Amino acid sequence: MKEYAAVNSLRRGMTNAVMLSWPIDRGGSRGLTEDEVQHETGRIFGQEDIMTRKIFVALVLALVAGAAQAEDMRLRIHNDTGVTLYRFYSTNAGSTRWGSDVMGSTTLATGGSMRLNFANKDEYCLFDFRAIFADGTELTRQGVNVCQTSDYFYQP
Repeated sequence: MKEYAAVNSLRRGMTNAVMLSWPIDRGGSRGLTEDEVQHETGRIFGQEDIMTRKIFVALVLALVAGAAQAEDMRLRIHNDTGVTLYRFYSTNAGSTRWGSDVMGSTTLATGGSMRLNFANKDEYCLFDFRAIFADGTELTRQGVNVCQTSDYFYQP
């Protein structure tokens, strides 16, 4: 599924907003190139306003990079233990308090997985995990870097 980044900008000397949308890379597809941004901004701002185009290109590329970083904070938790996972907690690494159980009333059967989004306003990457299984086993892992890991496996 393609997602889109939207950029609002005011064209010089005009009061109406211009809306642009470009596909963002979501794995497997290519991201937006600087040439593609240059082409679209030339169409909107005209070729004569080079400085406005350069500033606009820099803003668009920063937006696309920020969206890609937010995607990097998604993590898939896999349960390969042979026992149903009943509760899953996470917190910033080193915190003395656990957050809420993210699973609520659902469970994660053995062989299953769930995708969690750890995006946060501070772009914090290190988290501690606590998993509680149907047989009472409790597993705690400290310092998981969600910015560098896309899959986390619970195994026997």
